[in-house]
Amino acid sequence: MESDGRGRPAAGEEAAAAEIQSLRERLAHSEAHVEQLRAEAEAARERAAGLARDRDAATAELKKAQAGGCPACEAAARERDGAAGERDRATRELRDREATLRGALEDLRAAREQLEQSRAENRLLTNQIQMQLQQIQMAQQLQQLQSTATTTTAGGGLILPVSDPSQSQDKVKLDVESLNLADLAAGLDVTLPSVSSTETSLVQFTIPSAEDPNCPLLKTIHCCENMNLAGLKKQKKKPTFPSGKLEMEDMHYFEFPWQGNSDLAFLGVFDGFAGTGASLAAKAKFAPHLHTMITSDSPKPDYSDILTKCFSEVDQQLSDMEYEGCTCSVVIIWRYEGRRYLQAANVGDSSAFLCQGGVSVELTFDHKVTAPEENERLVKTAKDFEPHQTRISGCVAVARALGTHFMKREGLGIISEPHISPPMCLNSEHQFVIVASDGLWDVMSGQDVCDVLRGVTDAREMASTVISTALRHPKCTDNITVLVGAL
Repeated sequence: MESDGRGRPAAGEEAAAAEIQSLRERLAHSEAHVEQLRAEAEAARERAAGLARDRDAATAELKKAQAGGCPACEAAARERDGAAGERDRATRELRDREATLRGALEDLRAAREQLEQSRAENRLLTNQIQMQLQQIQMAQQLQQLQSTATTTTAGGGLILPVSDPSQSQDKVKLDVESLNLADLAAGLDVTLPSVSSTETSLVQFTIPSAEDPNCPLLKTIHCCENMNLAGLKKQKKKPTFPSGKLEMEDMHYFEFPWQGNSDLAFLGVFDGFAGTGASLAAKAKFAPHLHTMITSDSPKPDYSDILTKCFSEVDQQLSDMEYEGCTCSVVIIWRYEGRRYLQAANVGDSSAFLCQGGVSVELTFDHKVTAPEENERLVKTAKDFEPHQTRISGCVAVARALGTHFMKREGLGIISEPHISPPMCLNSEHQFVIVASDGLWDVMSGQDVCDVLRGVTDAREMASTVISTALRHPKCTDNITVLVGAL
């Protein structure tokens, strides 16, 4: 090493020593940093080991829980299974209740139908009882007359003592041997003179065998109709017309004198569905076709065969009506051998009633899908029809109608064969006949109409009264047509 002569290192040596010292310090610092990193690495290894232990413990607990070894998990599982079982029981109970409800609704429907049938049978029975009472009263009166009568030797006539000799000018001789009390009571309007056995004035008399030939076939006839837009909106009925608007689907036709004949009258109501095409066509075709058939045949007291044939032929004339259809309820009145006769026929649910002495007599039958007779027929003969159905193909509520030839070709059960009422011989007890669409009969019965019209004799007032009464009913939600003939 070089020296400056006074024993001190040279300048180069000092610089080298300083650099060495600096390197030593840096090495010491690096060693301290490495030691710190080692400590941190050890701490990280310890943390990793702890996490691994926790993971292993968690894995063991999970495996133990999955194996069913965890009491809490087992309790939760049992609770879950219990809730599932309770839910299943509640679901089964709900289904059972729904089935019970459906059964109850079916029973209720059947009970209502049975009630309506019982009411109809009761009305018929009431009419029969009234007729029997009239027969009994007439028989008693005639027995009283016979007990005080003497017989003429010349003609076998019945000689009756009466209180007023002037009555003899309006009476004629009664043949005792030809007297038939049942026929007399069933068809004749009779007023017997009062008899006193103490009087000595004698008269020969008889009860007339026919009505006065001058008696008019009908007094008055009138129709009222109402679209009932408020009711349709309440029902939320959807339009079936291209216009997209709710319109009147009911049609009617009446004629008296019928094509100039004062001894013939026609009344008809046609309630369309899926449009007005079928009801308009039936209105135009039915009455002329039926008139031709009646006048081409010999006069008779029963037109059942002609009415049945007319329904079939008019339905064929509506063969272009694929989906549109209509109900058809008609009443004809005619005179035969001095007596007035009435007969009705129908398909669908536009009904007709005759009021006799304030009691309604049903002339038609409602061919609803839910009617037991129609339901049974549909189940046996219609394609894809179930007993619980209330409509055919989900849209048509009547089982018989004119038109709807697509459904008829497909065998879905709709037919045009009508219900025909027996012909009825009219007398002074028959007050009026009414034909109306189901919009009326949904809220009123035939007896309701007879009660409302008690004392009313004019057909215009009758029709107006009935339709205004129906429109006030909160459940009146359909078109209404009311056609009345005052007898």
